[in-house]
Amino acid sequence: MALSDGLRKLLGQERIEEARRHESVQPVYHNAHEAIPMPMNSDKWLYGFKTMYRMIWERDFIEEPEAVNLVQYFNKAGMKKGALVMGKPGNGKTTIMQTLSRLLTYTNQPRFDVYYVPVIVNNFSKHGAIAIDECIRRPACIDDMGSEVSAMHYGLKLNMSQELIEKRYVNNVLTHYTTNLMPDELCEYVGERAYDRLKKQCELFVFKSESKR
Repeated sequence: MALSDGLRKLLGQERIEEARRHESVQPVYHNAHEAIPMPMNSDKWLYGFKTMYRMIWERDFIEEPEAVNLVQYFNKAGMKKGALVMGKPGNGKTTIMQTLSRLLTYTNQPRFDVYYVPVIVNNFSKHGAIAIDECIRRPACIDDMGSEVSAMHYGLKLNMSQELIEKRYVNNVLTHYTTNLMPDELCEYVGERAYDRLKKQCELFVFKSESKR
């Protein structure tokens, strides 16, 4: 896939070739001296994001206001609060977060992994608490909260979204979340205590567009 000179300058040819070879959204770590300092010019950051998005998903990023605001939220030096991204299914929440996860690999901003809640539930049913421990120790995006069924392991029943919010809050780990639920629905689903902690952890972004699938 042809890449523009702009992205080559932003990331460097060697890093782009590595990103091409890296088929899934998994950590790629570089030495600190190689990291691009943040924040950068907002137009340059958005351009780099759009190019990375096209490279991963083989389609163009649709520049709707709420989506651009989310992308620009990550263009900063030192992130103290995560992003809570709400909206209807299929309007780009997960693809944006996965693209940001990949792009941040090349900056001095904390890179995060993306964990799909139903997969965590499935792993919990097989392996128990270790499935939760694996995804609460470092920066992460907890993807698709509220889409899971109740988690069960040898009679222990958990609301997994609630459990992840509580544990990551106690551990004080930078966390981003996506959900198809609106604020009142999410509050009812995870409970007032967890929702209050979620609001303290995150800035809210509400996607109002319809599904793009």
